[in-house]
Amino acid sequence: MPKARLLSEDEWRSIGVQQSRGWEHYAIHKPEQHILLFRRPLGTDPITGNVDAELEREAKEQYYQSLAAAQRK
Repeated sequence: MPKARLLSEDEWRSIGVQQSRGWEHYAIHKPEQHILLFRRPLGTDPITGNVDAELEREAKEQYYQSLAAAQRK
C-alpha cells in the first residue's frame, strides 16, 4: 500500500475497504500511515455517490441546527 500519496477509489477498494459511494481518501495520518482518512460532501447519495442539492440543503440545515443547540448548552 502506498504511504506517500492519496489513493484513488479503485486503489482503496482493491485493498478491501468497503463503504458507500462518494467517499474520497483526503489525508495521510503521518503518525500511523496505515490509517486512511475519508470524507464526502454533505448530501451525498450513498448509492450513486452524487451530491443531491436537496439532500445537501437538508443535511446542512440539520448540521447548523445541531451546532446551534450545542452552543446553547
